[in-house]
Amino acid sequence: MVPRPGTKPMLEEVVSFLKGKGASVLQLPERLELIDELPMTKVGKVDKKGLREVIKKKMEQEGVI
Repeated sequence: MVPRPGTKPMLEEVVSFLKGKGASVLQLPERLELIDELPMTKVGKVDKKGLREVIKKKMEQEGVI
């Protein structure tokens, strides 16, 4: 999801939107991380392993894990 320029989505807004679309409780996010840029592979796809590492480092800095 890419927010509109100048706005920052809140977790409650995202959860409300997904519930409105009929998402299961199991599909609802527990937290919302906003990052400036997605890590990409050499072929131009989102690097999921790299993204996990970015989020893991951020959570470690916050003392969550």
